Amino acid sequence: METKGLFIRLSESGDALEVPDVTCLPMREKWLTLKEEDEIFEAVHSGRVRGEGAVTLFAAYALYVLTVRRNAPDYKSFLVSFKEHCTRLLSLLPDSEYLKHAILECILAVQKANPQTVKVSADAIRLTAERLTQENEAICRALSQNALTLVKPSSALLTHGEDGPLSASRIGVTLGVFLLGQEQGMRLSAYCTESRPTMLGARLTSATLRRAGVRYTVVSDTAVFSLLQSGKVDAVFVGCERVLRDGSVTALIGSAQIAALCKLLNVPFYVCAPTFAVCPKLEKDAVTTENTLPADVYERYFAEPVCPAGSDVFCPKTELVSPDCISAIITEKEILRAPYSF
Repeated sequence: METKGLFIRLSESGDALEVPDVTCLPMREKWLTLKEEDEIFEAVHSGRVRGEGAVTLFAAYALYVLTVRRNAPDYKSFLVSFKEHCTRLLSLLPDSEYLKHAILECILAVQKANPQTVKVSADAIRLTAERLTQENEAICRALSQNALTLVKPSSALLTHGEDGPLSASRIGVTLGVFLLGQEQGMRLSAYCTESRPTMLGARLTSATLRRAGVRYTVVSDTAVFSLLQSGKVDAVFVGCERVLRDGSVTALIGSAQIAALCKLLNVPFYVCAPTFAVCPKLEKDAVTTENTLPADVYERYFAEPVCPAGSDVFCPKTELVSPDCISAIITEKEILRAPYSF
């Protein structure tokens, strides 16, 4: 599996999605061929497909596959099932601006389809998915280029829970800093947190960096303070789900404590976010971070259970990061600093 490969694609027949099962990586590579409605949604719910960008592109292609396989007898029936699929997909990541962006683009494509037939609408959805894939790569490259202006060629950077191309197309939002830097001959080195309990950093971030030839060190989540205190980290880069009106961001669980440590120890903490993830009308009080990982998470990612069966588990997926802990928010268009005026 190549670092620059495209990880979400249509089958040759065009009626199925082909994606790698990220729960198996990096120890083995297993590809999923998804055709039926329930297995498509289960792939996201179970974490086999994960990451803001990945789920976004997955959703767009899924709408095409579901339309083709449903083979509605008429346009009215197609619209009913299309709306149902959009609603169900949005429920998978209800707080994701990435996912909302993709679904809205597909809805607009269907509305503009002319003539309004099932086949023309299906083709419009497919073309939208392909366009979103291309746009995603362009956004990631531009954002990463902006980020590189904030670091020196030999900087040591910490990242938390990012999986690069596996969570987007070709380059990824946050790991693009390392991948693009590598392309340009920079000698960046990476510290990646293990990102428990899914071990996202230990499994996927490290694998992506290794394939790209970037020197990296996996850091125990509990050792982040010691690492930052040692002075070995020049800056921290993380991604986010959305940016709120006051500059707060919702990000992967664990991001807030790293941000607070960075503020304490005077280490720059940068957030990478596409422009469409900036929500200037969304107040912090209107945001919930109650989505949690499944209770069997400690069994799913370990060879043997690490706690007794039936244990209560507190595993939120995301949390709010305070704007006073954020050094800058990096988009594909500009670098934003407080006070924010979105």
